[in-house]
Amino acid sequence: MQKLKTLILDSEDWLIDRIMIYAKQQDYTKYTSTLKEAWRMSICGLSRSFCCVLDQPSFCVEFGPDDNFRDDPIAEFGVVEAQKHRSRGITPGMFLGLMKYYKQAYVDLIESSGFSQKLQTKYRYLIERFFDRVEIACCTEWTTCNETEKVRELQESNRIITNLKNKYLTIFESMYVPVILINDDNRIDSINHAAMKMFWGNDRPGADDYDQLNDNRVPRFFIDLITDFLKCNTLEMNVQKRLPSSLGERLFLVKMKKMLDISEKFRVCVIMLYDIQDEHEAKLKLKLEREQFISVFDSMRQLVYVIDPKNYEILFMNQYFKELLGGDRTGEICYHAFQDYQIPCNFCTTEILEKLNGESYEWEYYNRVLKKHLLVIDRVIRWPDGRNVRLEFAVDMTDRIQAQVLERKFTLAVEQSPNSIVITDIDGKIEYVNRKFSEITGYTPEEVKGKNPRILKSGQVESTVYSDLWNTILSGKEWKGELLNKNKNGDLFWEIVSISPIIDTNGVISHFISTQENITEIKNKNDKLKALNEQLQRSNEDLEQFTYAVSHDLKEPLRKVISYSDFILEDYRNKFDETGKRYLQRVQLAAYRMRQLIDDLLEISRVTSRESDYQEIDIFQVVKKLLEDMEFHREQKDTYLDSDGNVVRFIESGKTRLAWADTKQIRQVYQNLISNALKYQQKGATAIIEIGSYENGSRNTFFVKDNGIGIDKKYFKKVFELFQRLHTREEYSGTGVGLTLCKRIIQKHGGSIWCESDKGSGTTFYFTLKKSANSD
Repeated sequence: MQKLKTLILDSEDWLIDRIMIYAKQQDYTKYTSTLKEAWRMSICGLSRSFCCVLDQPSFCVEFGPDDNFRDDPIAEFGVVEAQKHRSRGITPGMFLGLMKYYKQAYVDLIESSGFSQKLQTKYRYLIERFFDRVEIACCTEWTTCNETEKVRELQESNRIITNLKNKYLTIFESMYVPVILINDDNRIDSINHAAMKMFWGNDRPGADDYDQLNDNRVPRFFIDLITDFLKCNTLEMNVQKRLPSSLGERLFLVKMKKMLDISEKFRVCVIMLYDIQDEHEAKLKLKLEREQFISVFDSMRQLVYVIDPKNYEILFMNQYFKELLGGDRTGEICYHAFQDYQIPCNFCTTEILEKLNGESYEWEYYNRVLKKHLLVIDRVIRWPDGRNVRLEFAVDMTDRIQAQVLERKFTLAVEQSPNSIVITDIDGKIEYVNRKFSEITGYTPEEVKGKNPRILKSGQVESTVYSDLWNTILSGKEWKGELLNKNKNGDLFWEIVSISPIIDTNGVISHFISTQENITEIKNKNDKLKALNEQLQRSNEDLEQFTYAVSHDLKEPLRKVISYSDFILEDYRNKFDETGKRYLQRVQLAAYRMRQLIDDLLEISRVTSRESDYQEIDIFQVVKKLLEDMEFHREQKDTYLDSDGNVVRFIESGKTRLAWADTKQIRQVYQNLISNALKYQQKGATAIIEIGSYENGSRNTFFVKDNGIGIDKKYFKKVFELFQRLHTREEYSGTGVGLTLCKRIIQKHGGSIWCESDKGSGTTFYFTLKKSANSD
């Protein structure tokens, strides 16, 4: 039974549509309700009564000759409906005839439900017995009422209907909105007083006799609206339309709706017309005022915005603010959009609403999003919806504040400048001097204000210098030169002076500014330096003479010692025993060492005194040419070998190979370092030498790395000192001058040289050179 109950309760609309089909086919709709909800009440009442039977399985739907149907709970709804219809003049035949189709609708529902044939038979039997009991109860009720009572019911019902008609007619006529009912022949079915007055000029209420109109056909402008409406598959439609009226052409909001009559006996379209001309004009005016208001604020190059102080919502912002923020932030929280804060800032929480009486409130803050200093003028205004809001104008103070900061910095810089600064007017009268001016001249600002700088003249400067000075600055150019001036105490001092004109916005010279650097000490030092240079020049000349003497006079006796010792060993070899020969050979070796020592000393002297030829060179190319001269041959791209199997390998390093240097001197450095690498090897070992470079700021660092015997850390500085040797001559030959020469050459180039080593594990020598002539 639950399935049947669920089917009936869920099929309310289906049953309404079904009964309407039968009612229309058999013309019952002439006397029935037009509203769907009235039909729904009938279906709901019958369904509830039937479900009561299903909820009480023990209740018998069968009937007998002694049953009292007037008190039948199953047929209770049918009895009540019979009484209502009887009072409205409906006959038993009309009522019971339509009730047969109600029953048919329920039977149709069962047959279309998909239940099994057995269930359909069972459920259809219940439906038929239910409606049989309802019909018997209705007949019983109808026959118990005499004619007098029926007449009384009809009279009472007629009075109620008449009153309801008058009530709704009065409401219809009293509506201030024009209402017109159009039938399906496009003729006026009904029209209220407001419509008559608006479109026909009739000011008499209750004029419901529409035949009084010469033509009750619908005007053409309504026909077009109705035609468009009927084409749409919608129940209602709203349009705005300009229509002729007794007040002239007016703008109306036309609302059209089809009559809610499912019986289709009243095919009427309801038209309600709202005169919105005044409202429309008011809106246009308001829109124009708003556009003007926005246009004014959008044209301002200031930030204009409105904030709700209760919830911090941005209600308005002008175009300039949108541009700076990169988009419209209206509707967002102000401290999120403007400051990127998670909580309200101090100015958001300032309770100015209670403080301001129509006055403005000013405050400054730094906007984190715009990165600007803003001066905000805050004022409370009333928003259109009635709430009090904050209207804020923000002026960008960034440039002004930065200018103030710059002005303070400039003032401090001028006051703390190491040079004297003087500002004069166009006539040369002093308006400002800084602290340094007073320190150098001895004059206070008060003493010199209004006076001419000529008070500093020493009288020892040619007048033509001052004439050139004035001619230059009056022509708008800067004058630079040296002046010998006199301070307050009469002491003379030298200054480098720079005087420039100050040009105003009109291009006219308004002031002059002078900066003076006291160079008295520099002048004195230059004089001393000049004397020292002259002395150094004489010393260099003496050194050159000494060098000549060493190369000529000292080497001449050595040549004779070597020559005569060669003669003795050759001509008198048999006259000496082995000891004598050994002594003579030692004399020769000593002479050779002496000659080498003199040559090394001369080379050091030449490095100091000789002019250098600096240019940009490829260091690696210089070294490769050196290796060829040292009888190394190229084995691979960057690897060279000599006849003893010693290896020199280059580490490619791009632009770090370049340096600003003297080719010959750098060649001498590499020759000494490579020779040392070859010399200081373990007995019988083969040398492996790496040559490379890397960038080190404005300089390039070059290195020569070997696999030799190494150097103890405590001798790292000693190896660069003159005549310093770490080994005996029997172990390793040499004069102890080579590394000293390397150091002198690198220092002359403005670089530095050092070494890194572990004893027994090889040594790496490093030195730095400028990348170019302009390098630091």
